[in-house]
Amino acid sequence: LHRALSHELGAAEQCVLAAAQANALSLHPLVEEFRSGAHDELRHAELFAARLADCGVAVRLTPAPAPPPGATRDQLLRAALGTEATAVELYERAGRVCDECDVLIAKKLFAQVLAEERQHLRALVEQIDGTAGHATRRTVVAAGSKGRM
Repeated sequence: LHRALSHELGAAEQCVLAAAQANALSLHPLVEEFRSGAHDELRHAELFAARLADCGVAVRLTPAPAPPPGATRDQLLRAALGTEATAVELYERAGRVCDECDVLIAKKLFAQVLAEERQHLRALVEQIDGTAGHATRRTVVAAGSKGRM
């Protein structure tokens, strides 16, 4: 949960930086998308923080620096794609750990956020590839774990 919280806060920071860069590049439709993304990531962070508080666990953050958001539309989108791909990998792993440890409440939380992160990932892939998701695997593999974490 701590790692997920740190990831989501870093992703929100990345979205804020990307929105500012998109604005400077006059990529106005992306500005609003990145601002909306920042709100989504902060909402995810709040869910993880609330779960930690419910468990009586003191929050300890280990934030990693957000990657540079990029100087072009493609670089901005690929940086966001890497971060989303990392989130999907992290939450899939966390779901498996929850299964092994029989932690149903945390598993439901990870499943909820994972579904939203997969939607973000698909939307980014479509913007980068100009497809309806057909090149998802190729683009995600190309992104690797270039996001945070």
